[in-house]
Amino acid sequence: MKYAYVGCRTTKARNARGEGLKTYEIRPDGSWKELLPDVRLRLPVIVMDGAALYDIGKREYLKTVRIPEADALRMKELLDRSGLSYFTNTIEDHLLVVHCGELGNGAIRQLYEDKKRSAYRNFVTKQEEHLSEILYFMVLDEEARVRQLHDQISRQEWSGAYHLVYDGWKQYPGSACLKIYAAAANRETMLRELEASLGLSKTVVFGTIPGRCDVLTDPADRDAMVRKLKQYFEPVSLRGWRNVLRVGDLRRKGA
Repeated sequence: MKYAYVGCRTTKARNARGEGLKTYEIRPDGSWKELLPDVRLRLPVIVMDGAALYDIGKREYLKTVRIPEADALRMKELLDRSGLSYFTNTIEDHLLVVHCGELGNGAIRQLYEDKKRSAYRNFVTKQEEHLSEILYFMVLDEEARVRQLHDQISRQEWSGAYHLVYDGWKQYPGSACLKIYAAAANRETMLRELEASLGLSKTVVFGTIPGRCDVLTDPADRDAMVRKLKQYFEPVSLRGWRNVLRVGDLRRKGA
């Protein structure tokens, strides 16, 4: 499971403009579910494995990393030849438009039925997408076939033009998902973009991959995750510090 922790502390240096912290579960299909709805936030969130920066309040994509047109055409032709079922995801007028052809297996049909009424995307039952607007391809099919496609792409001399993200698909056992982005689409690069746009000098990255985050978390233990978030971001209680200092003074007087 992947999580996104987004927000900033309320500090004097920011003129008390911090909006706190918000936590999202990032799902394999690119969608997200808010885990701490009681914490308000106006800051954007990095979604789609770093391919987009999304303003939740405005429902607007602030920045996207699209697949170059020539690379998109090459990948589309390969996917069509493979016979696997896939979605093509484009951004049009700040809306995620999902183009789908034949829904050739139970997993992709289930995903379509679950998401077709989503307020965050619009499904189009034709594969007549604009090649210059493609954010990513999402292949959803039998696990063995998707793994074979992943390995096939990885062996090509042009594979460096793409960022591949392979995930199992627990919602439909025996299936797997492969998302294909532009090579420039990644969380680290988009985080730098977010830092620059907000004028931040330091960020703290929570995650489950050693060496790629500042604080390691256990995705199976949400209570521990929340405790770590509070440890880093909960405002300091001045009353608490005053009590500590007062106790220290009493002890010194008693001595």
